[in-house]
Amino acid sequence: MALEEDLSAFMEDHGLPCTAGGPNVFLGILDQPDDGVSVGGKAMTSTMYALTVLTTDVAARGLKYGAAVTVDGRAFTVRESLSLDDGAFTQLTLTKT
Repeated sequence: MALEEDLSAFMEDHGLPCTAGGPNVFLGILDQPDDGVSVGGKAMTSTMYALTVLTTDVAARGLKYGAAVTVDGRAFTVRESLSLDDGAFTQLTLTKT
């Protein structure tokens, strides 16, 4: 017997309002970890932006490289789309615009 989970309930508890490709709102979890980078031989810290969303929202809104997405009123551009675990969630790496 397959276990059915209500993934939308999880997003309602933890997600921020997002828009892309139209006025309909979907929910996503924004992470902003610091990332160490080397520029010209000097170590620096940069903020990485990663948005976890339901994979069904990615497909419905065409969230792929170069797509514009707004998260909680802040504008970003999608850099990469990565399927997580069983494919129910997708992580989008973002660039702040």
